[in-house]
Amino acid sequence: MIGIDSRRDLIYALSEAAAIEHALLCQYLFAGYSIRRSPAADVPATRLKDLQSWAGTVLLVAREEMEHLGTVCNLLASIGAAPNFRRPNFPQPTRYFGEIAAFSLERFSFDTVRRFAEFEKPEFLHLRETIIRLIETYGGGPRDDLDIVMETIGVDGLWDYGESWILAGDELEFATVWTGRRVSRRVDELKERALQGSPDAARDVMARLIQEAYASRRWISEAVDPQAGMDAPAEEDTPADEPVVEGASTALGAAAGRGGLNAAAAVPIIIGDRVRAVVAFLYRTYHHAHEDDDYVNTVFDALNEGPDETNRLARLLRRHDVVKSMVATASTDGRGLMPDRLDFSTIGGFYRQIRKGFLALGTDPFLQLFIGPVDAQITSKEIGLPFPGWHNVDPGRISDLTSALKAIDQIIVEGEGAPGHNATSHYGRFLAIADELGSALADDPAFEPAAPVASNPVVRLHSDIQPEVFLFEITSDVSTPLDRGTLPPALVDGFLKRANITLAIDARVDVVEKGIAWRITDPRGRQVFSCRRAPKRVDVYQTITRLESEFAVDLADLFNAAYEVMLLMLIRLYAHTDESADDLKMLAGIAFLPLMTQVLRPLTEMLMEAPATPRYPALRAGPTFEIYHDLRMLPHRDGAWFIFHERMQDIADECGRLAGLPEASPRMPLLHRNVARLADRLGEIAAAKRPS
Repeated sequence: MIGIDSRRDLIYALSEAAAIEHALLCQYLFAGYSIRRSPAADVPATRLKDLQSWAGTVLLVAREEMEHLGTVCNLLASIGAAPNFRRPNFPQPTRYFGEIAAFSLERFSFDTVRRFAEFEKPEFLHLRETIIRLIETYGGGPRDDLDIVMETIGVDGLWDYGESWILAGDELEFATVWTGRRVSRRVDELKERALQGSPDAARDVMARLIQEAYASRRWISEAVDPQAGMDAPAEEDTPADEPVVEGASTALGAAAGRGGLNAAAAVPIIIGDRVRAVVAFLYRTYHHAHEDDDYVNTVFDALNEGPDETNRLARLLRRHDVVKSMVATASTDGRGLMPDRLDFSTIGGFYRQIRKGFLALGTDPFLQLFIGPVDAQITSKEIGLPFPGWHNVDPGRISDLTSALKAIDQIIVEGEGAPGHNATSHYGRFLAIADELGSALADDPAFEPAAPVASNPVVRLHSDIQPEVFLFEITSDVSTPLDRGTLPPALVDGFLKRANITLAIDARVDVVEKGIAWRITDPRGRQVFSCRRAPKRVDVYQTITRLESEFAVDLADLFNAAYEVMLLMLIRLYAHTDESADDLKMLAGIAFLPLMTQVLRPLTEMLMEAPATPRYPALRAGPTFEIYHDLRMLPHRDGAWFIFHERMQDIADECGRLAGLPEASPRMPLLHRNVARLADRLGEIAAAKRPS
């Protein structure tokens, strides 16, 4: 997406954000409930406390993702749109949602926790790692390296302003200036325009960072509280010394207080043992909504320049495949009628794009952005929580630009963490678990923190399921050892470095077609990979696990039926129109605590113990979280209660049938009684309604 320039763009981006939050919380719940945290789970007593702590942390993060999903639905409601509880089924490859890691249901492990940390990684760290990787791969000199840095920061990160400096003799000389995604043919004019209206403090900070980066040869970054100076549109006459953020330099804090600067960084480009260039950049809020020149006109101006600039820009445009869209919109104001595919590399970076969209549209004098009724949103009060923040759940009400920005900042800070303070963020928590689990595995390589649960279990192959998810390609010759049924070291190394997956040393290799296709299987069936030969490479994929045990299939269907009813009730709750206060209380009072805790949680735990397939007796099933394509809002207020009752009665009857089977858990009769009570309650509510 070139930018969020309309209400339509913003609705599309927020709907995508809701799908991401929904998918994240399912993955976290799957991993959290796979952890062996019971004294009877055959784990060392010395590790039991660690396992319980890790499970508690992962499930806490999952609850916060539920809060984020609710907050995004409130943001949608605030601008007049419907909530979104749909998402694609698992698994989904990298690039389904921007460029973040693949979405996959996996048991708790060191690899899984590292993937979770990748989801929540701060944008600064991602940009740094991307720049280093690209320069090592494609860099050919200072000019090429500057191209890489400017593309990565400017296009992938959507940062607002940057300067590049290259080495001339023993001194760094100013080379070019860049703002956002816009390139100008007149560097001096662009530099003057970029700095116009920005506080002098920003310029001072940039200069100091460039000097420090050059002197220390390391990545330099300073940042302030993301909410400082960003909770409302910036005003030019805001006092320069208010507020100064504690812990930040005076210049940086003063700039943030003006709304002019949020974070600044400088990265040196080192070739051999010498610093050859430095790029500094900053992220700042809008001084007014349309301060930048029109994108399309600026690009076409730049294309009329000399060959160096044209080639650089052409590479930039070709990479993001937007040349055709710009040609098509060159005679317009640059806004398309329909949104393009979203382009982001981190979840935090994606929310910053959404934030900039709210800033631009919320300060547009010709647009009334917040048109949804405030009382249509769902907060702690409507959910029925004892107090805001109970169990780390506190979705707020969105009424204006200030509250919208505050809500987005909360999601960013809880995910990647505030600058310098990310220990309690999702990223910080997952890093801490990875460190602790890594130490435990170093002490005891045979330590198994989780039950042997299948990867990506499914009952039915829905149209949006990817039976095979591409992981990586390898150009080394691995065909010969694979044909012999052995794992080549290059392939094992590729799994670890390219996919964050540690292959079991006793993984089995099956030849599907000699010289063409192979299957790699964990000896306990927990993970299955396929390898296929292509010209000059071998492509590696991760596959799904079809549940084959009849009882596991029935139990997974029971889980998915209850999950669907919960989603239908949540959709009706968040998109309510003329429901009474009692109706909302009944919707929330069933969808949240009873369905989640008394039905879905015990079913999840039973599935973590149910055999997945007779081919691997020790392999466990796990919840599949399947969503069917007809999941839509039930539009008729009273009629919806009849459907809720019918579906819950069907679920209760199936619970009763399964409770009589020899494979059933001893907890199934209690679950049956709880579901039957919910069905009776829904029946009483429906009897008092008149379907319209």
